[in-house]
Amino acid sequence: MLWVQLQEDFDRGPLQTAVSDLLAGEGTGVGRLARQIGDRATLLVLDGNDDGRVRRETVWTLIRECPRLSVLETGRVPHGVSDHHRFLVSPLPTRRTGTAQVPATHPAALDFLLRRLADLRPGFQAGEGALRKLAEICVRLDGLPSALESAASWATVISIDELLTMAREEPEALAGHPAMRTDPVAAAQGVLGRQTPVIQDLALRLAGRSEGWTVDQVVRQSGLPRAEAALALQSLLHAGLIVEVPSKPGGPVRFTLLNLVRAAMRGRPPLAPRLALRAC
Repeated sequence: MLWVQLQEDFDRGPLQTAVSDLLAGEGTGVGRLARQIGDRATLLVLDGNDDGRVRRETVWTLIRECPRLSVLETGRVPHGVSDHHRFLVSPLPTRRTGTAQVPATHPAALDFLLRRLADLRPGFQAGEGALRKLAEICVRLDGLPSALESAASWATVISIDELLTMAREEPEALAGHPAMRTDPVAAAQGVLGRQTPVIQDLALRLAGRSEGWTVDQVVRQSGLPRAEAALALQSLLHAGLIVEVPSKPGGPVRFTLLNLVRAAMRGRPPLAPRLALRAC
């Protein structure tokens, strides 16, 4: 596997830098990389290719020259090109699952946070009270792995109670530990800024509905045609700005904005007054 982080603010190692330079180069560089891969079964991960640092022509050249090469590309928003098989990457589940036959287990987000805490604080153990607080932290950080890693880093210098207070009052600070060089608020603002004005306005006006909303509710409140409202929600979902929330079996699908996205939009006025939403 060749994994290449393409975001400019990421500290790459020598191998990543070399592969990234070959991918971004022209002609001979791409040919050299193709010869290195040859006919070996290889997965090339282009992580964060939002700005098109690696061009489509480069990817297709490699695929033609390397018959057993697969390419996985990640981005904050879909590129909208026809040669992609698109997969939506969702946050880790934050709620317990189980059935009458299978006992409920910790949510995946909580398991992830506990593993990171154990890595950073050898001997760390959490009682029932601490587990409940950590589970709420997972919910308030939307089950996002990078945000949970940041929370674990904070836990090396502050208590679980202080972590929970931060998660409730300033989740964006807890999710953006300086040592990890991440800014979730700036990332959310950047993704939202790529949406159309109508979609941006819809997200801003729905930010206060933490209980979630359905397509029909969006139609009633915004006045948008049903097809346009559904496409707007689909765009927000593919951009990672909203998530599906649990609903009753057989009931309509409901969505809500991520808590960190709400933090990114805090204090921003609506963009298009004509889309004023009516109360239910």
